[in-house]
Amino acid sequence: MKKQVFFLEKKGFKNVYQLKGGIINYLNKVKKRNSLWNGECYVFDNRVSIKHGLIPGSFSMCSGCRKPISKKDKKSKKYEEGVSCPNCHDSLTTTQKDRFRMRQKQINLAKKTGKRHIFQKEY
Repeated sequence: MKKQVFFLEKKGFKNVYQLKGGIINYLNKVKKRNSLWNGECYVFDNRVSIKHGLIPGSFSMCSGCRKPISKKDKKSKKYEEGVSCPNCHDSLTTTQKDRFRMRQKQINLAKKTGKRHIFQKEY
């Protein structure tokens, strides 16, 4: 038995189960209509979050601070694609923001020519 299950049972929780293959396997195999999972699952790759069927979720990653950002964060005046988000806008220096803008400009130019830039996100 896994440590987490044992810990929860010791704390008095009933009906504690371990998912075979983990949450990623569950989201991949169980259809949304049959699922007990609600929301998105954070993952440690460029998808940031996933939903049932392992499709990318609604979160993306800020290129300035590398923290997850929501659609709401992207509506903020402090969000600038490839540069900053509400989490880091006030803590980044002008030099950092200028560097990030240059990187984003290079990514956009590569996209226009149908090429892939080394820093272009996969998803």
